[in-house]
Amino acid sequence: AAFGVVGWQIHRREAWRAVPASVAAGMLALQLLFFRVGAPVVDDFASLCDAARAADALPADALVFAYKTRGHSFTYYGGRELLRVRSPAAVAEMLGRTAPTAALVKRRHLEKIRQHLSRPACIWWRSPSGRALIANVPTPDHSGVLLGHEPEADAPGC
Repeated sequence: AAFGVVGWQIHRREAWRAVPASVAAGMLALQLLFFRVGAPVVDDFASLCDAARAADALPADALVFAYKTRGHSFTYYGGRELLRVRSPAAVAEMLGRTAPTAALVKRRHLEKIRQHLSRPACIWWRSPSGRALIANVPTPDHSGVLLGHEPEADAPGC
């Protein structure tokens, strides 16, 4: 609203020399607003920092796989390399290992993965952007949800 008033004043006074400075000030104000308000919202929605923190509870030598999702911020925050798998069956095969293993996937693929599982898996973390971290071991505090038992209202913890 303030920029509308400034624009109206420039037009009314025919002070056209003030236009470049007004445009620059408006652009700067919008950038400050975005980085102050918008960036944290986008970061909360898209970042895998919380998934990396959750994966810290896995043993250091545990493998973490990714299926149909990018995990650049997961690798950045967690320091773990993500190994790519190409199908829900491959994810289930990796989670069927006896060694602690996890997979970063999109939530829309959870049912397909569950259909291929040979043993239960636990959802360790879910994001608002539709991604999930699932593992073949329970969370240390048993706050996870057993895959296939969503919503959690009556789901057994794992």
